Amino acid sequence: MDPTTPKMAPPSTKRQKREDYRKTHQETQSAEMPKKKFYRQRAHTNPFSDHQLTYPKNPAAMDWSGFYPAFAEPEPENAITGEGDTEGEEKPVRKISKAVTVADIGCGFGGLLVALSTKLPDELILGTSGRPPLPLTPFNLTPNVPFSLSADLANRPLPPPTGLEIRTQVLTYVTDRISAIRQQHLHPSSTSPSTLLTDPPLTTPKPTPYQNISALRANTMKFLPNFFPRHSLSKLFLCFPDPHFKNRKKKARIVSKTLCAEYAFVVRPGGYAFTITDVEELGAWMEGAFERSGGEGEDKGWERVVCGDAEVVWKGRGEGELDEEVEMCVEAMLNETEEGKKVTRVGGRKFIGVWRRREDPPWP
Repeated sequence: MDPTTPKMAPPSTKRQKREDYRKTHQETQSAEMPKKKFYRQRAHTNPFSDHQLTYPKNPAAMDWSGFYPAFAEPEPENAITGEGDTEGEEKPVRKISKAVTVADIGCGFGGLLVALSTKLPDELILGTSGRPPLPLTPFNLTPNVPFSLSADLANRPLPPPTGLEIRTQVLTYVTDRISAIRQQHLHPSSTSPSTLLTDPPLTTPKPTPYQNISALRANTMKFLPNFFPRHSLSKLFLCFPDPHFKNRKKKARIVSKTLCAEYAFVVRPGGYAFTITDVEELGAWMEGAFERSGGEGEDKGWERVVCGDAEVVWKGRGEGELDEEVEMCVEAMLNETEEGKKVTRVGGRKFIGVWRRREDPPWP
């Protein structure tokens, strides 16, 4: 080699350690909770960039079975026999027994997903992120084969959690976190594994905890209607979004008049949108966006329920003023998210918003 040729710098020792840790954690399907220091990520991602994202052409083409395998229905007949795989022919979508009804846009490190999993056990909860879905399918139930928590099942890989997050390493952390939690709760304590292996179940077994949450990489500013059909969500969370302080950057905020109209499209009438931030100016911005969305008077898409400084409007509310489930969701948003805990530690203020989706106005 020519001595004048510059040598390539060796990979960073810290970077290599992070990569090795993530690879080992995913390959071993460890039940140990992942450590954030091995998942470094920039604080911001440009939502207008052309990221390499995977998204369906419409909600009917979205295959959720890999994200919620415990709720997956048997594969279509032509998928089992290998039909429908010819070039140019679409492979049938494997359906799930219930639809996704709760979405956390920008799920961060998954604190809200994990908290809502046990508070809303009968709903499928999705967070969005910037990482493409992984082809992991544990709990894929084969037709006519009894479900059992066998040793073989315990060693099978767990699927990624479903949250909506555009930052790659953050989603990787959420994926590993939920995988670890699912491993920890794989065997129900009230059921004997030996009984499950010998006696076929008389009824459909209840999924083990934390099977109702998952996460995927998505840019919801562009592709939200590609994932969710009209009036499909009952709850939508927007927790501590990027404030984008500069005027030329405010168009990148995840809450705007236009986007609120899009959120009204996917949230069913009577459903709720929840917002929270520790930036007062952003809280006022989000309040104005929801207020102006959809028209004037009764034609507005959203109706204000609670909005303002949490210390004033939330702690000063009357008893029984709000629906019990709504109160539970707001408490989780205030106290269970990583950002919410950090703001509490430093004594900061939190500005919340709860908005109810109005009924669609009649056609003129």
